[in-house]
Amino acid sequence: ESTQTDDQSATQTMSRVTVRAKAEPREYDWAKIHAGARIAFVSSGAKVLTDRMIDNDLRSAFQFSSFDVAPTVIVELARTESIHRVSAVYKATNSRLDFFLLNELPKNYHALDSVKPFASFDDPAEAKGEASIEFAPSSARYVALRWTRNQSPDPITVAEISALSS
Repeated sequence: ESTQTDDQSATQTMSRVTVRAKAEPREYDWAKIHAGARIAFVSSGAKVLTDRMIDNDLRSAFQFSSFDVAPTVIVELARTESIHRVSAVYKATNSRLDFFLLNELPKNYHALDSVKPFASFDDPAEAKGEASIEFAPSSARYVALRWTRNQSPDPITVAEISALSS
């Protein structure tokens, strides 16, 4: 009987503790099919394969035509988002990559000729086909990427495009 009383008093005096892990801010990639994004435009290549650029699978890729001197892709996000980073994994030699953040879909991709890129990335050999830009959060509905070739006959291949927000 005294053991039972000791157990009961121990249970009654035991305090409850709740442990919560500190939540780190997480990034979300809005330029993915599962986020509701879609490829709104490509300047060349097989249109049925465009989703490969936003399928979250580096093993699948989209290839622009080797005759396309300024391969361009426009990704439409599901809605306007506050983006703070855009990245791409691609294969291109001797080229420059321009990033554009847009709130409206251009009538044609030549309209980008008169728009100043949000950022540009010259393709140094050490980049190994990856480009990423980070910036203060900016609102955008569309993310456009355009490669400009410098005398390279090889087609440009894109494995993945990402547009991230917190």
